[in-house]
Amino acid sequence: MKNFCITSLFFFLSMPFAWADLAAMKARVPKIVELKEKGIVGEQRNGLLGTVKNYPEAAKIVEEENKDRLNVYNDRSNEQGVDI
Repeated sequence: MKNFCITSLFFFLSMPFAWADLAAMKARVPKIVELKEKGIVGEQRNGLLGTVKNYPEAAKIVEEENKDRLNVYNDRSNEQGVDI
């Protein structure tokens, strides 16, 4: 599962989007993987992270990651001319 998560995140991060968002997202990957393995955060059906357990550090990481993911999703949908 860990390898799948890492591979999926790196594939996602390798796409050409807003580079500032991607750099921040890439820097968070190790911590997100650690939090997922501990069952503190998880992926939601909408493509965003969610907290599973109350953990202050995780809430901040989830908020930052979701903000960047939404920016990437919006950039990508604008490029393709579709709504998200």
